[in-house]
Amino acid sequence: MKPLCYDLHDGTGRVYKNSELIPAFMLLPERMFKFVANKEVTSIPRTPRKLFYDPETIRRVESDVFLNFMFNIYAMFVWQQMNIPGRLEDYSDDDPGWCFAHRVHLFVQAMEDLQLLPDVGTFYDAWKNNLDGEIEYVKDGVLEFILSLAVPYAMRRDGYNVYLKIVEENRCHEDFAHRLSWVKIDFYRKWYHRKDNQIATILTPDVNRTYAANRGNEIIDDGQCFEDHIWDALDVECFCKTLTEMDRKILALRLKKRPLQEIADRLGFKTHSAVLKRIRRIGKAFERYLGMDFGFSEAKIMEKEA
Repeated sequence: MKPLCYDLHDGTGRVYKNSELIPAFMLLPERMFKFVANKEVTSIPRTPRKLFYDPETIRRVESDVFLNFMFNIYAMFVWQQMNIPGRLEDYSDDDPGWCFAHRVHLFVQAMEDLQLLPDVGTFYDAWKNNLDGEIEYVKDGVLEFILSLAVPYAMRRDGYNVYLKIVEENRCHEDFAHRLSWVKIDFYRKWYHRKDNQIATILTPDVNRTYAANRGNEIIDDGQCFEDHIWDALDVECFCKTLTEMDRKILALRLKKRPLQEIADRLGFKTHSAVLKRIRRIGKAFERYLGMDFGFSEAKIMEKEA
């Protein structure tokens, strides 16, 4: 797997840095470009003349921004084929699986080995007589199908399937990202030999710092309920957008530790029980949003009123 090399006007050779990733870049589905804010990459022209001869386009392809984009975007697709519990963003960059998923060159090479993707030289030769032609986007599902063949091939070839199985059996705290996730909660339940729903409170930043200071001493659950650490969970802003205006007001007041009766009085509810029901409903919605169980189906979770 080599980048494209060509001669300049003065007869000297030039290596087109990162050009070996151009065929893989063109394999990305169009829908991906609609959700990426970095126009430096997503607006790269899809005509061969621009790709291989335009100085501005070459500058973009050779940039670290383009390289990081390819690392991250392919890692997202590769992760789906690795059979590791949870999502890629649930894990930290210390996790071996996370590192493996970001090895974009490894998977591009695998696709080339399986003749599922041309190398950049073959790609250039195929278009050199049609330099002004538009390279069309592939259909949705094509990249996923190709990677469903290439990823297992790469894992078997380099022995990563055995390596990652050993990693999965020997997890540690550093493997997980700061954000809250089901796989992280499950790990902590096993680590602390606890199965109660309040294990999530162990994952708050303050308690993690306490854990580090105590060098692994058992952490005592201080009885905080879910609303005390909801802002440390995944994408809370997006979740809040799914709530009604009234539910957002209730949640905002409760996160400020306002008593239920005060919330009821301020927002026009007849009793604090009505507020309690709304809070529990918000909690159940958040469980569905994250795919995690925090115990909102149990009345005792929310009925401890300070």
